[in-house]
Amino acid sequence: HKLIEGKGAGNINIPVQLKAGKYQLRAYTNWMRNFDDDFFFAKTIELLNTNKKEDDSTTNEDMIDLQFFPEGGYSVSELNGKITFKAIGSDGLARDVKGVVKNSKDETVVSISSIYQGMGFFTLNPKANETYTAILNDGSKHELPQVQNEGYSLLIDNLDSNNIKVKVQASNILRSNPFYIIGTINNQKYYQRKFAFNAQSVFDFEIPKNKLPSGVMTLTLYDEQMRPWCERPIFINNKEELNIQVDLDDFSFEKREKVELKVNVKDVYGTPLSTTFSIAITDADIVNKNKFGTNILTHLLLESDIKGFIENPSYFFSDNKRSTRAKLDLVMLTHGWRKYKWQEIENLNFDSLKEFSFKRGYSISGIAKNNVDQPLVNRELKMIAKSKSGGLLDLYTTKTNQDGSFKIENITNAGNVELSFNAYQADGGPIDTRVTLIDTNDINLLPVPNFKSHKNLRQEEEIDFNAQKVTPFFVYEDSEELDEVLVTAEIESVNELTKYSESLYGMKPDYTIKNEDKTTGSILYHLGNIPGVAVDLSFNLVNFRGNRFGPLWIVDGMRFDHEIDPRFGTTTRSEIADSQSRRLYYDKPNTTNVPLMVQDLDFSNVERVEILKFGAETAIYGPAGRYGVIIVYTKNGKAKPNNAFSSKHNIQGFSKLKEFYSPKYDVAIESHENPDNRSTIYWNPSVKTDKNGDATIIFYNSDTTKSFEVDIQAISQYGSPGVYLNTLKEK
Repeated sequence: HKLIEGKGAGNINIPVQLKAGKYQLRAYTNWMRNFDDDFFFAKTIELLNTNKKEDDSTTNEDMIDLQFFPEGGYSVSELNGKITFKAIGSDGLARDVKGVVKNSKDETVVSISSIYQGMGFFTLNPKANETYTAILNDGSKHELPQVQNEGYSLLIDNLDSNNIKVKVQASNILRSNPFYIIGTINNQKYYQRKFAFNAQSVFDFEIPKNKLPSGVMTLTLYDEQMRPWCERPIFINNKEELNIQVDLDDFSFEKREKVELKVNVKDVYGTPLSTTFSIAITDADIVNKNKFGTNILTHLLLESDIKGFIENPSYFFSDNKRSTRAKLDLVMLTHGWRKYKWQEIENLNFDSLKEFSFKRGYSISGIAKNNVDQPLVNRELKMIAKSKSGGLLDLYTTKTNQDGSFKIENITNAGNVELSFNAYQADGGPIDTRVTLIDTNDINLLPVPNFKSHKNLRQEEEIDFNAQKVTPFFVYEDSEELDEVLVTAEIESVNELTKYSESLYGMKPDYTIKNEDKTTGSILYHLGNIPGVAVDLSFNLVNFRGNRFGPLWIVDGMRFDHEIDPRFGTTTRSEIADSQSRRLYYDKPNTTNVPLMVQDLDFSNVERVEILKFGAETAIYGPAGRYGVIIVYTKNGKAKPNNAFSSKHNIQGFSKLKEFYSPKYDVAIESHENPDNRSTIYWNPSVKTDKNGDATIIFYNSDTTKSFEVDIQAISQYGSPGVYLNTLKEK
């Protein structure tokens, strides 16, 4: 899925043969694969399939997994500390537990009981060389973490609305050394201070919350050598989410009625926002979403920074009560817990950990050869990628290796993409180029069309297109010789502009100018009569409207390419490097983008001019044809067809977003005679608000819906999330 300004939209086709049940949807970038996959976006979805029976195999045995999390990372002997625990069952969901903690002498040290979703805590002053075991009421035993002889104890109270209260203790050998506390949110430093115990055994201080952004803040204790010893995540909730308001123009909810839903988005200060949001409108009587489930707010601020599955994460944003904050702090002490392993950290080479590179697109690899199956060695290879839906063209260049292999990085074309490869001699002459793509699991190669073997393709040779994967400029197949036909017509204009279907280059020009009565003047003057072609006679400039770059010129088979041919006026070119590949962008010429030969050519010596606007037909001319091609045939010239081959392939690029079908009952069509019992009335993954924060959604009701559940999830350009989940009922 392609990301634009940090946002992307897509869809997944679900095979009909999948069994009904719960599935996990995960999303991540290539770069994120360098780190713990617990931080990937993950969401459990349930599939209902009437064609497949749900697997009802169950087990009666429910094994309790009880884990302990000392605050800060470790239990240190003789230092009071908080130990939080969480119990989960075989299905991964929370279990409430009760029990006691005993030492190695079988003495009860403390009782334990879960408080919320299998989580609870107790305080412990552990002793050196002592072991502790939790024994639950069901008789199961669970060992507590080993006690450390040296270290720090980090006790944090985050229940106050205004301040974070921090208490630090240290073992005797460390108490004489200063230490640092650094607080970060999203890898940005928001707090740093140096402390010293002096004669104190406990050091207390507070951190104000009013200048901190919402999200997970990590407080890390460093020693004097800036080595981390312990860490504690806390959650800051300053209620900075977006304010989303929804209104309907009519609450009658008639059958198949046109509905206008108005959405307004403001920031926390009441300022309207031009932003993007997704919206799903469902029949509330059929689909009832969990109001405490995962959404963009809980994921960005909470779930993406801590590990494991959190049940009902939106509950922690439902109010700002002290009890709710206490439950959220249990989540931070369990799911957000982490500890440092000194021996591993000191030996880590962080550069070597980055196995996966940061990608701006996908890559294509292959081997380039000539028409006699010899590798193209150290040749500049140019690839044109054309998205078939939309007709967008992108040019990429790379250089082949000694074996003809190549790799082009950061390709961003979406949907069904046609690739065309071209290579050239040092003098600019084209080379017969045949490319075999290598599937690196980065792209999906589409099936190659079942071409037949063609005779008379180039007079003497026969090519199997299934084997070679090449497409010729022109193919004569199943042709039939016709009797001669004489056609006469009255010519209204000798300088005729027409859609012309023949070309010595095997292409179909968009327009052709024919000169049949020795019309004089400049070629540029006649080009100015063609729709979509802009001509500036003062500076000898030609381009196709909507494109500021000049076309490729070919005169009697001679190419005038801006990259290799100096026979123009002064031109400029900018080049943007990107790994092995690069994109070429032609700046507006300083004086002209028309070859001097064409400028000096009188139209009376021209037989015809063919115009190919940028598109699929121009791809075979390489990068210079990206912005259109103008072919000039003079009366004395000998135009020869370009017989070089360009290897072409089809691949599946970035996923193309499918438009969600929503019927429009203002037009009567046959399909509207069927019953409309939709559960999802409208869905759009990307809706934009205007400068006033407003957007209007238009859809048509089903036959049965009497209440709409509206689910909106938004994010501002600065990363502030906002959600709206509410049911709108008929009045």
